[in-house]
Amino acid sequence: MRTRLFKTSKSRQWIITVACAVVLALMAGLATSAVAAREADMVAESGLPSEPAHVLAKEVKPIPAPTDIVSTWVTIRRGTLGDVADAYIWAANPNSNGGDSEILYTGLVGDGEKRSLFWFDLSVVPAESALDSATFYTYLISNSGQTVRAHVITSAWTETGVTWNNFGNSFAPEAVGSFVSDDSGFHSTDVTALVKAWLSGLPNYGLLLEEEPVRSTTYKSSEYPAIEYRPRLEICYHLVPPTSTPIPTNTPTPTNTPAPTW
Repeated sequence: MRTRLFKTSKSRQWIITVACAVVLALMAGLATSAVAAREADMVAESGLPSEPAHVLAKEVKPIPAPTDIVSTWVTIRRGTLGDVADAYIWAANPNSNGGDSEILYTGLVGDGEKRSLFWFDLSVVPAESALDSATFYTYLISNSGQTVRAHVITSAWTETGVTWNNFGNSFAPEAVGSFVSDDSGFHSTDVTALVKAWLSGLPNYGLLLEEEPVRSTTYKSSEYPAIEYRPRLEICYHLVPPTSTPIPTNTPTPTNTPAPTW
């Protein structure tokens, strides 16, 4: 009987020990949950984000640039758009001015060579644009069968004041364009690189036409009565969108959160 009672007492003691251990474990879990909940409440009350510090780095989001490019075509011509000046100069009459003539010339005329000068106002092209193309057009009345060359003029001149003597050789020797004087009608030459240089800061003094002084070519000038036959500069450009500026997101800087006290 004593042995049985002793075994019963040991069994009850073991059960009580296990029950106490379970109760203590439950109490510890409840305490941990309570601390975590309290910390979460404190973070929420402080207004700070709950992400880890490495997630709080400021994100930079660039403004997407528009992808559609719309080109604009403009025709610079006296009587249509912009200012234009043109004139011819003549070696046989070196102090005369041909700025008011309805006809322009290149090549040999009479006893001397003639050359023609052109200037187009580029202020009609917006500063915030990029040039796509530029083409010079002139209407031939008579032709020589020779190549007519276009050169960059390197000094200022005026339509009513330029002469062979005061202009001299104020043009670059290398041609920037050319066409063949083979028949009447409009002839053209690409001057995109030249116009791009003018828009980028190179002084715009216009261009000069010349050919070998063997034969001659005649052209309709900006004084010609019919506007559609006057010399012109056709330009194609597109507006350049503003450079995208990264904008940082307004993410608050994390601060130290005081540890809860119990």
